[in-house]
Amino acid sequence: MFKESANGIHIPRWVPGNGMIDKSENIDPDLYAALHFNSSANHKRVKLFWIAFTAIFVYEIIPAYIFPLLNGVSVCCLASQKAPQHIVDIFTNLFGGTNGNEGLGLLSISFDWQYVGSTWVQFLSLIGGLVAHVIFFWGPYAVDSFRLAYRKTQPDPHYQAMQKYKEAPWWWYAILLVLSFFAGLIVVFKGQTTLPWWSYIVALLLGAFVTVATNQLMKMVAGAVNPGRPVANLYFSMWSHDVVSTSIGLAQDLKIGQYLKIPPRVMFLTQIWGALLGACLYAHFV
Repeated sequence: MFKESANGIHIPRWVPGNGMIDKSENIDPDLYAALHFNSSANHKRVKLFWIAFTAIFVYEIIPAYIFPLLNGVSVCCLASQKAPQHIVDIFTNLFGGTNGNEGLGLLSISFDWQYVGSTWVQFLSLIGGLVAHVIFFWGPYAVDSFRLAYRKTQPDPHYQAMQKYKEAPWWWYAILLVLSFFAGLIVVFKGQTTLPWWSYIVALLLGAFVTVATNQLMKMVAGAVNPGRPVANLYFSMWSHDVVSTSIGLAQDLKIGQYLKIPPRVMFLTQIWGALLGACLYAHFV
């Protein structure tokens, strides 16, 4: 809830304009239009969809269940398959097993690039390149886009068509922000999170202001501010990194709603309903 409310306050800046585009958002509206508009003439499209769906379902067995076996290849462990169990355990701890990150990994080979390459070097290079690219290549364009958003003069035809609907007021999201903040604070105090209250606030602030791919960064910060507390680190990473990922997902959903001409207030209610339903189902089954 915190992520939806924090992102919703800034909706007028980064959702309506034609400059705020993610090409992945065009896929869902095109699919919905192809399958549901003019249903009497889309029989071939629906048939093609189910053929492709079945083919992908069958093919997914290969990359999802067979290829992961190549993440880690340990010759020493393969040679010790018939050894006593205590020997196997020692070999697994020293040389690794079927996973690329299992055991110490001595003399093991991995064909997974995320283990072959240096994660930290790639991550820092990504952040530096991203910031530099935005500033030098898209800086003036971003400023113009925000100026149009504040003045509500976007030339985007989708935005103009949405003007007939009432916008979800910012204070809806502000109230949701306050409620979700205190709900998270209750979890910190009453749950077995081992996370200090001040660390919870730091996680939220960090996630609100650092808006790039931050999963590894948040884990590094979590380990620094909560040393020796693995459970607290997981909660810190969740409340910081998930603010970014879920906010991006919400912005994409709202953009799809704009393309499909769904009223903003309806989108607000459906997002809240989906979040509550998902939380209830998770709590029930897990």
